[in-house]
Amino acid sequence: HLLLAATLALLTSAPWAAALLMPDILTPAALLALFLLGFARPTLSRGEALALLLLATLAIAAHLSNLLLAAALAALTLLLRRRPRPALRVATPLLAACALLLLTNAIGHGRWSLSPYGSTFLLARLVANGPAARTIAAECPGRGWYLCAWAGHLPTDSDVFLWEPDSPVNSDADGRPRFLGGVLLVSEAREIIAETLRREPLAVLRNALRDTARQLVTNGIGDTLPRGAVGEGLALRIASGFPPAELHRFESSAQMRGLLPQRAAPFLPLQAPALLLAALGLPILLWRHRHDPRRRALALCVLLGLAANAFATGAPSKPHQRYGARIAWLLPAAALLLAQPRRDTIPPQRPGT
Repeated sequence: HLLLAATLALLTSAPWAAALLMPDILTPAALLALFLLGFARPTLSRGEALALLLLATLAIAAHLSNLLLAAALAALTLLLRRRPRPALRVATPLLAACALLLLTNAIGHGRWSLSPYGSTFLLARLVANGPAARTIAAECPGRGWYLCAWAGHLPTDSDVFLWEPDSPVNSDADGRPRFLGGVLLVSEAREIIAETLRREPLAVLRNALRDTARQLVTNGIGDTLPRGAVGEGLALRIASGFPPAELHRFESSAQMRGLLPQRAAPFLPLQAPALLLAALGLPILLWRHRHDPRRRALALCVLLGLAANAFATGAPSKPHQRYGARIAWLLPAAALLLAQPRRDTIPPQRPGT
């Protein structure tokens, strides 16, 4: 295990995803926890199974894209195990995460919704890809939408649409800032999305598949390393809520001094070859262990998890390096585990367990 951890730390994005102050590392944690619940329950004590259930629930709830990943793994578990009990163990954290999101959004935002403001993010992607921009151009000014003021010259980058201070989300047509502009746009975003899906369903599907494919091969860590990746407003938030010493430590970090890309440089060239070798080797190992239910399941869970993650992030948001990097390291991890000789110390998998 130490050798495996050291190899992953040296050759993959795992340590960088774990160190990022985002919920990214919880995506592979959710996948592994669900795999163990679905395919390795006889090896777990009751306490371990409960801990994995709680971990999976929190990990799934931490990022909306993990909902789709968990649903895909529940379906795979039912397909491979062919019994409801293992699939139910995988589905339970998913259902619990949905309940947690509904409750917290009802309390915090007054809406029983998994994602009260998610339509703004999806609209940004549909605008950037073109279909929603064409809908706005065709329907304005008759529909009276706020975004009609930008018809014909909307941003072609979803990140610009969402985050730039002078974007339609964050500034009105006269250049005045809009506080919580993404929240204000939600109702209109739903209307535009519905109209876009009615007008151009095939274009939306083609773009989603293209962005999914792009996300599958977008797995680096480079976009998380520069100072600009942190955001200039973070220092102000730290200063307002933490002691001065904490702000000093933050400003003295390698990233804020612009040194992190240089320090990471020796490790970056190793990651792509490791991923390529794993991508070539894992299908071979899967075939080799096709009669070993647990090893076969691990390989299939990782492969399906990679695909589900790519679709859940690249299609509705935008292909980003960190979305792929957070889970891509499971590919070499699974390959290394399957390449090890089998040890007959694990209880056999019983039907229905």
